[in-house]
Amino acid sequence: MGAAQTALSPRTADGDRCVPTPSTHGPERDTDSQGLNAPRIAPGPSLRLIAPLVLMLPVLVVVGVVGWIGVSQSRRDAREVANRVSEQVAVRVGERVAQHVRLAMRVSEQNAHLVAAGPYRPDELRSWLGTMRAQLDAFPSLSGVAWGDERGHAAWLVRYPGATSVEFAVLDDATGGLVEQFDLAPDESPRDEPDRRLPYDPRERPWYRVGAAALGVPTPAAWSDVYSWARADGTGATLGISYARAIAAEDGSLVGVLDTEIELGSLSAFMATLDLGKSGVAFIIDAGADDGAGRLIASSIGAPLVDTQGERVAARDAADPRMRSAARTGEEGGWSGRRAVASPVGTLWVARAPLAREMGLPWTLYVVTPEDDLIAPVRASQRRTLLMALGAVAITLTLGIVVARLAIRPVLRLRDHVRRVGAGEHERRIELRSVRELGELARDINAMASDLLEGARMRDSLRLAMDVQQALLPAACPRTPGLDIAARCVYCDETGGDYYDFLALEESEGAGGVSIAIGDVMGHGVAAALLMATARAVLRSGEGHGVTLPEHLARVNEQLVRDTGGRRFMTMLLMRIVPPCSSEACASGGSLAWSTAGQPAGLLYRPDDERASMLPGDGFPLGVVEGAAFDAQTLDGIPPGSVLLVATDGLFEAESPSGEAFGWDRVRGSLERHAARSAAEIAEGVYEDLLAFCDGKRIGDDVSLVVARFVQG
Repeated sequence: MGAAQTALSPRTADGDRCVPTPSTHGPERDTDSQGLNAPRIAPGPSLRLIAPLVLMLPVLVVVGVVGWIGVSQSRRDAREVANRVSEQVAVRVGERVAQHVRLAMRVSEQNAHLVAAGPYRPDELRSWLGTMRAQLDAFPSLSGVAWGDERGHAAWLVRYPGATSVEFAVLDDATGGLVEQFDLAPDESPRDEPDRRLPYDPRERPWYRVGAAALGVPTPAAWSDVYSWARADGTGATLGISYARAIAAEDGSLVGVLDTEIELGSLSAFMATLDLGKSGVAFIIDAGADDGAGRLIASSIGAPLVDTQGERVAARDAADPRMRSAARTGEEGGWSGRRAVASPVGTLWVARAPLAREMGLPWTLYVVTPEDDLIAPVRASQRRTLLMALGAVAITLTLGIVVARLAIRPVLRLRDHVRRVGAGEHERRIELRSVRELGELARDINAMASDLLEGARMRDSLRLAMDVQQALLPAACPRTPGLDIAARCVYCDETGGDYYDFLALEESEGAGGVSIAIGDVMGHGVAAALLMATARAVLRSGEGHGVTLPEHLARVNEQLVRDTGGRRFMTMLLMRIVPPCSSEACASGGSLAWSTAGQPAGLLYRPDDERASMLPGDGFPLGVVEGAAFDAQTLDGIPPGSVLLVATDGLFEAESPSGEAFGWDRVRGSLERHAARSAAEIAEGVYEDLLAFCDGKRIGDDVSLVVARFVQG
């Protein structure tokens, strides 16, 4: 008497009949023509294929090892080539960037000396034009030189990309608070009237703020962030960077800021001349912005550096998938030097190196080399080798199949014989003399066929016993005024030891009451079913003879002791249920009388306090001690709405996957939740709660329960 798990037994159309059902949990089974159940086994590979595969396994191993060596060597070669390419590119790009950066720093330092020595006078900004023009003519990588001071005066000379003219601008006391801009040919002097007059305050410009913030440090100069800029009409868009230097008075106060600008478009043009292989790419990014994304500064393929809104493009959002994959891998961090990166266009070898860090610029160079460019010739040779290897494998496979067909003919004969035995031809025999082991297997199969024949006969007997046992249970629950009764019985095997019945055990049966019996034989299976049938027969033989409930149990006990010699036992509860009387002359509640032999007396739910309590009673199990006596219990005044639940131990001893028992406390809680429903719905609800508690774990014991609901008659 252990745990149980299965669905409630199906009922007949009238909803009352309870048919015991074997457990449906366990291995999925197929049924052969003789009714024998066998585990369903997934088909494995054919011996016709296994033998050839075993023969060609050495060939496959050799091919695999050779291929692995070739791939490993080609990857090493690819890494070496990629390393050489990235090192050369890093050196050349680093030199070009350093050249641009140092130039801007030298020009800035030179202009600071000019301010200190006098040629650059903040009060005569128009006189700066000649020196500024000479600097731009001498250094093509410079895009502009500018000045701004604390009074709001400013002057600059700017060369836009692709333009032959330059823009000179001045803001002083004579311009009336507006900056005057002049478009000048190379040797042209400013005209009397400017081309444009615009409001401007240098103190609000980023380069001015960067320079002013550097005041007081040993080298009062700093680099601005990379920015995009263009003409007022939107033409000449490019990237630039400013090197801003603070100019201080003798007392240390700020006089103004010198700005030296570098146009960065020439870096992309230079990188486009580098040898990066068939489809390699190089690009430069600055340190991550607030969003953590490095922005593009230059690329070897002319990738857009500024979007349509004038915002700089993040490298991880670049249009080119090679640049995009490399940048996103770089953002992951945790690596330096070189790394293989997967991308939509194949494996990429990515190298990254810092640029101009010693000069205060947080730039990084990426060199991306597609692996296919490096090892394409090697892979072509590998494909030829692979085709030759596949040819050898095909030849080996063909020869293996021929040899296997000859070798496995006895096995196929044996397989066909087993199938026919499995189909029910248990008297068939087979003789094999080709191989000693197969001959021994044939003899074992012949012995197995004899055992199967005997097993089929036994299973037929079990099936017949199951049908007989199910027929012993009540065909329907009694319909008695004042009572709503339902029962459920679930067997975990074909036959079981649980038992319930509705009997006429006392002379007062005509008063409208119902007598129930519920019992549980130790264990389950055929032996339990036979003992249960014996107990049922003894009980049925005592119907209508005026024998009390304890006397009925004593009669069953004496019979079982004689039959089993005390080696097997069962528990049983006999209970008389009388419904409430609804007539004016009789307004009493219902009543219970019971006697138990080791079977719990069950739970009684009362609607007045909405609680279920355990009925008293114990007693000695039947079939153990000859002459055992049993007590009688009674309970009166049971109001309508009360619910009685009696059950075998398969209900409350069922276990969850963790090994915890369902227990009477959970049975009580389930009964209280469902007490307002009909008897059949209560039985259904309690059993569903049990299944939910077990959560798929197989229940190994029979489960029987009877529910009686007291209703107004």
